[in-house]
Amino acid sequence: MELERSRIPFGLLEASVDDWINNHRRLFLLNKKSTLEYYIMQVFCLNRASIGSYADLLYESLFTRGIDKSLSNKELHEYVISQTETDYEQIELLAIYDLKNQTDHSQYIQVLIRRGLMNYLASVPSENAVLGNRDFIYEITHTIFWGSSFGWKKNLLKSSVDTVQLEHLLDLCLSTSLMDNDIDVLLEVLVGYVLCDLDSELNSHILKVCMTRLAKSYDSETGHIIFETKGDSFATSYHSTLVLRILLGQYLKSQQNKSCN
Repeated sequence: MELERSRIPFGLLEASVDDWINNHRRLFLLNKKSTLEYYIMQVFCLNRASIGSYADLLYESLFTRGIDKSLSNKELHEYVISQTETDYEQIELLAIYDLKNQTDHSQYIQVLIRRGLMNYLASVPSENAVLGNRDFIYEITHTIFWGSSFGWKKNLLKSSVDTVQLEHLLDLCLSTSLMDNDIDVLLEVLVGYVLCDLDSELNSHILKVCMTRLAKSYDSETGHIIFETKGDSFATSYHSTLVLRILLGQYLKSQQNKSCN
């Protein structure tokens, strides 16, 4: 995935995004939703030795008191089902549980990944199921996010579904985000490509279009993604800025791993 550095200097972009996030940390912690998303970004981007405290914070925020690793698998699965409405939300809770308690529920997570993504993969021939459906795309990207255990278990994700079909599905999501000029969705889909190790398959022309679109939306002075909306600039930009940071972190990690192989 050769990012077009002439438009967005890669290292400067990462530093600028980090500065914006750090300077607005107080605002992130004002409500539960942005707080959780801030913790999630940290787990995606920090090295393995540094994520412990944020994994603990996520765990404490999402699990009620008394839930610990003394639960049997059956009890845990029943609890997770009772707390969620979708497969990807179940995967998220199990991934956080495993990070916190150093347990391994990969087998059950694989079942949820297959069940979640196979519904979408089965509907790929009907492209209208994807095109124009923002919520549909978010469910796909979030299944990928949590199914990779915040990027720490990519092989689990790749072994759960047909990557050729998954790539086609992501291509449709990418087309939708570009047509709709939806930067938030575009960033999530690009993270999906990297987490599935499909970034090298991205058509170079499409990638140029993506990066040009990001360049037009990125404010180099403030370090965040700009939306043409009125109102609070933090509220309208913080989520996409966090996703951009995840994209940068996962891309760098992917490139480092490839250079070591």
